[in-house]
Amino acid sequence: MRLILRSFVVMAAALAVAAGSHATDSSTAVPSRAAASIRKAAGPSAFLPASLPSGYRYVSWKNENPNGTANAPGAPLFVVKFANGSSQLLWTVYVATNEAENRCNALSAGHAAVGGEVVYWSALTTYDRLGTGPKGRHVWRCVNPPGGSSRIELDAFDQGGNQAIPLLSRIVAQASSK
Repeated sequence: MRLILRSFVVMAAALAVAAGSHATDSSTAVPSRAAASIRKAAGPSAFLPASLPSGYRYVSWKNENPNGTANAPGAPLFVVKFANGSSQLLWTVYVATNEAENRCNALSAGHAAVGGEVVYWSALTTYDRLGTGPKGRHVWRCVNPPGGSSRIELDAFDQGGNQAIPLLSRIVAQASSK
């Protein structure tokens, strides 16, 4: 009887994790017209998420580098906003700091290798790099864009910290500039 009960508990936990980690397909992550505009503005640094948490939809994007000149390290290149009701997820691509190899893990509470990419996350925090609205959790990784001269940081900011770290880690790890 204990074995059956234990098996049931393990199966229920696995189903709960699977249900909580559902993500939508990339075909609806960023509409093609907006993705083309982002690619035109950001060039090889136009990394976008390949999926979103279930229920989230594209809202808007903002070019943080409208004059086309290189931003200072730590400055955003662009921000994409996704929402599910009042819950928001901000996707931001930053110019990495000069010591990117040593600093990509700055302020991280943990990290994991996901699909061959090292992804970092913060604790639920009041730290908000953009200074916008509610506080939450950052999940990020640093990459060298193809043909790009500056290392960049891909950051998913879950305002409110409602999404599971493994789900956000997978979204950040699978982001591409294609």
